[in-house]
Amino acid sequence: MKSVILATLAFIFVGTYSNYVDRHRPIYTAEPLVAVEQGQATFSPLKGLVEARESNATTASRSRAQFTDPDSQKAILAYQQYIKDSVPSKELSCYFNIIDRESKWNPLADNPKSTAFGLAQFLNSTWEIVDSKKTKDPYAQIDAMIKYVNLVYGDGCKAWEFRQYKGWY
Repeated sequence: MKSVILATLAFIFVGTYSNYVDRHRPIYTAEPLVAVEQGQATFSPLKGLVEARESNATTASRSRAQFTDPDSQKAILAYQQYIKDSVPSKELSCYFNIIDRESKWNPLADNPKSTAFGLAQFLNSTWEIVDSKKTKDPYAQIDAMIKYVNLVYGDGCKAWEFRQYKGWY
């Protein structure tokens, strides 16, 4: 009988605690992407969200929007805005030049002659240097590139100078 009472009390305590934690922890922390005027409707809620994300490069980069065509002009603008928000303005052209030469802004660019992949054309060993995993996520690729450039060269322009001299960075 004593074990039944203890089990019941434990069940009540665990259930109450779980309920308390669930009520005070947000399921997700999403910000609204777009405000729709009253009476305005979209054909598809999902299509409306995708169009809203892709409509403004600043909003898209802030939300780390994923694009159906990651090589599209809207996607490239979002990646560029993400870099603008992440590095000093004096280094922007250097980062842009590196990515232009390495992948032409295609996050799925894959070199058939090596393991080079992504916007920054990282080799498998380069991903390990920055303690990251090879990914198709362009924003994670940009984060890893910035980390690598700062670790190895100190800034984007020194990396670009090295890239011009050696043909790789």
